[in-house]
Amino acid sequence: MTRRDRLPSVPTALRELNPQQCLFLAALIELGGGPQNGGEAALTAGYADNYEEAEHAARILLKSPKIMHALKDAIVHRFDIAASAAFETLLEICTNKKEPARARISAAKEIFDRAPSYGPVPSRSMNLNVSGGFEELLDKLDAQDKAAAEVVDVTPGAHDSGHTNDTDEADYDEDDHTRDDDA
Repeated sequence: MTRRDRLPSVPTALRELNPQQCLFLAALIELGGGPQNGGEAALTAGYADNYEEAEHAARILLKSPKIMHALKDAIVHRFDIAASAAFETLLEICTNKKEPARARISAAKEIFDRAPSYGPVPSRSMNLNVSGGFEELLDKLDAQDKAAAEVVDVTPGAHDSGHTNDTDEADYDEDDHTRDDDA
């Protein structure tokens, strides 16, 4: 194993930056990551000798897609580290028997609510309204299955009786919109 193999991996976005851009990005993140700190970060990275020139350089740098992509990656990486630390803190509280029970339960709930495989657990105060029993439910399901199984063919001429339907065109009077046998 070489010395290089033991180094932490460098995000792809950072590999696209030159050393001076990396210094600018590192200084910007150290100062809080906001564009209001761009001038000071540009001064630190050596882009200018005075603050006015550094502000101008920062505006140009912060319009660069490569810089913005690397900045976004760095911020996401920092949040991942913070989330990991927060989880460790919750886990420590949850498993420490010296912590008050309320704190341990609260920590356990926070961990559970954020677990990707479980998600938030419904509240204890959730109301379920159920009427009837299992037998009634089974009867309703059986009735639905039976109704779905009874397929009625409504195509004209599909019946053997020779009579197509109750409202033959010959029986319909268009003037008063009634059938002849209704009149």
